[in-house]
Amino acid sequence: DTKLNFAEQPIVLQTSGKALLNQTSRDRWVQIRNSSKNDYVKLYADLGSAEWDKAIKDSRNYLQNHPQDEVALTVLTLGLTMKQNYSLAGYYAKLLDKYHPGNPEVKNILGLAEMSKPGATFQDYKEAIRFFEAAFNAAPNQIASGMNLGQLHLEMGNLEASRDVYHAVYSRCGECTEAGLGYGIALARLQSFEKSEEAFNDVLKNDSHNPYAHYYLALVAKYGRND
Repeated sequence: DTKLNFAEQPIVLQTSGKALLNQTSRDRWVQIRNSSKNDYVKLYADLGSAEWDKAIKDSRNYLQNHPQDEVALTVLTLGLTMKQNYSLAGYYAKLLDKYHPGNPEVKNILGLAEMSKPGATFQDYKEAIRFFEAAFNAAPNQIASGMNLGQLHLEMGNLEASRDVYHAVYSRCGECTEAGLGYGIALARLQSFEKSEEAFNDVLKNDSHNPYAHYYLALVAKYGRND
């Protein structure tokens, strides 16, 4: 019984915080924060500079005088998420969804909170899938929730679903490495070894030194090509 021993840890648990960070350099975000007089710009700059503790502190301070403010709640929720405090992030995400419904990132964070509960059950994972699906289907630019959805399907053994989600994310994110790896892993576990090799090689076209792609290709070559 051949098994491909892929890493147990998720490839990525993306949030808008990371997406925001990738758009502008940290130094530029610090410069923006120091020069701006706009409180919202300063809050988002905390996220952009990856200063999660400062983002949490500043957004909480702002909320003291502006309860239910959408931007401050969003920054607080994302800051807590980036610190992997999913329980508290989930609490504020529910407030955000209550006062300002319709933000797909909220559903993504609620999914993270659900699957990260201490002693999470099968039902909790199913609920997390529901949140991720709602976020992913809400907007065509949603990538984070798709990555989380694909990973959770993979961990739960829903291999066809994982393959399909990762394939969709791969198109949305401009053939990003993380989605390509997830797609290839799902294919390998489905024993679609030829397509899996193609997926990992596609990753290497854009990221030629990626160690995960090389590692998975080697595993497929060793265990999956004996037919």
